[in-house]
Amino acid sequence: MSSLKLSGIGKCFGDVVAASDVDLLVNNGEFCVLLGPSGCGKSTLLQIVAGLVPQDRGSVLIDGRSVDNKSPKERDVAMVFQSYALYPHMTVIENLGFALRMRGMRKNVIKERVTQTARILGIEPLLNQKPKHLSGGQRQRVAMGRALVRRPSIFLLDEPLSNLDAQLRMHVRMELKKLHQESEGTFIHVTHDQVEAMSLGDQVAVMKEGRIHQTGPPEEIYDRPADTFVATFVGSPVMNLFKGVLTGSRGEMVFRCRDFLMDMTHLPDEWKNREVEMGFRPEDAEMGTRVGPIIHAGVEMVSNVGAEKHIHARVGDSNMTLRTEKDALIQAGDNIGFSVRPSRLHVFCQGKRMEFHQDENGGFQ
Repeated sequence: MSSLKLSGIGKCFGDVVAASDVDLLVNNGEFCVLLGPSGCGKSTLLQIVAGLVPQDRGSVLIDGRSVDNKSPKERDVAMVFQSYALYPHMTVIENLGFALRMRGMRKNVIKERVTQTARILGIEPLLNQKPKHLSGGQRQRVAMGRALVRRPSIFLLDEPLSNLDAQLRMHVRMELKKLHQESEGTFIHVTHDQVEAMSLGDQVAVMKEGRIHQTGPPEEIYDRPADTFVATFVGSPVMNLFKGVLTGSRGEMVFRCRDFLMDMTHLPDEWKNREVEMGFRPEDAEMGTRVGPIIHAGVEMVSNVGAEKHIHARVGDSNMTLRTEKDALIQAGDNIGFSVRPSRLHVFCQGKRMEFHQDENGGFQ
C-alpha cells in the first residue's frame, strides 16, 4: 500500500471553486475520511486523485512520486462509486475478476484472488448470481470487492454507503472498517455523514467550499474544533454557540452575552475585552451539580431519542440544546438550572479557535 500527498491542489469549474489550495497527507495504511456538506469539493478531490479530473494547479504524489501526468490506469488506484456500477450481464464472480482478466492475469491467479476477496466480504454464496438478484448491501459489497481484488496502492470510496438504509449502512460500515484492518490498505473515503466519518476514519479532513478547515483524528476534530464551522458541522446535536464579550478585573474573567454570564477565569488576562463566540457541547451541560455559574433556562421542548433526551431550552433570546439521561424527569414548560465546567467551554474569535497554554507555574504563555 502507498501514501498520498496533495500539495496546493486547485480546481475550478467556471466560476465555481471546487478545490482551493488543498494540502493533505495520508500515510501508508491509513483510513482518511473527507467530510463535508454537498458541493464542498470532496468528490472532485477524489476524482483528481484517481486521475479522472485534471487539477488546475498543485500536485498529487503517491509514495512521494508525482502522478500528475499519469493516466488513471497508471496510478494504480481503485475507486468505488456511489452507484454500484456493476456489469448487469455478468455474475458476481465475473464482475470481480473482470479487471484482472483485462490485465491478462493467469486464470489460477484470478481464481485465488476472487475467492480470497469473496471470503473477506462474505459474498461466497453469491458468486454465481447476477446483480439484479442482489440486495443493495450485497451489490455494494461486490462493488468494494471489485476494487479490493485488484490490490491497488490506494482505495478511493465516493460515498459508497449513501444509497443504503440506516440499519444496512451501519452493518456495511462495520464491514468496511474490518476490511480496512484485514487488507491494511490506504483508504480515502468521501462522505457527508459525520457518524460515518467519526467511526471509520483514522483521520478526518473537514471541508467547506473547496477548502479543508481541519484535519486530525476524530477525537481531536470533536474536542478541539479549529473554527465555528467545524464546531457546528461535527456533533449531533450541534455545539451551542453564543456571541458576547470577555470582561473582568482583578484576575477574574467572565463571558458576557445579552442573556447570561459564564465563568472564564482560566483564560489569560490579555483576552479581556475581546468580542468572541463561546460554545459548549450539549452533553457538557450538567444539571443538579454546580461546576460553574448556574444558568436558569426555560424548557420549550423535549426530544426523546431513546438512549437519551435532548432538552431544547431558552434563556432570554438565546436558544440552546442540552443532552441528559433518558429517565430525566424534565418536560416542556419546566424551569431548569445547569452549569458547564470551564474546561469544557470553547472560545472562538472571528470564527477561529482561540488557543492558549499554561506553563508549569500555572501562568499563561
